[in-house]
Amino acid sequence: MLFNRTIKPELAIIATGSSSLEKFLVKTLNLKRFSSKIRVVYVRPELSEHVGVRVGKAINHALSRVDIRRYDFLLKIDVDTALPLDYVERFLKLEAVLVGLGPFMLVRMKPFLRLLNGRWPEVPADDA
Repeated sequence: MLFNRTIKPELAIIATGSSSLEKFLVKTLNLKRFSSKIRVVYVRPELSEHVGVRVGKAINHALSRVDIRRYDFLLKIDVDTALPLDYVERFLKLEAVLVGLGPFMLVRMKPFLRLLNGRWPEVPADDA
């Protein structure tokens, strides 16, 4: 889980296209312990759209729920992806703007805001 990392996130937004998964997550996550740190957002998928477009829309919908200018980093991670516990520390040592692709990406917020206006690309391509 994200909160077992050596650097813990201030906020995790889980964007899901499954209303049953949304209900499951709300029930099973220890929301009392992490209530101020976890938000589950349901995004109704348009299945006729390319997966890259759907992913971009889901991320943008989730990001619209918070003031992203308050944060230093954005971690986009697929639910079935496992990262080393020190992934963020490794990223910080690289002083990179972006590390990863596809199922996991860690992005510095200032360049994301400046270059992409804080919006994930909604393009018919791989979600990388």
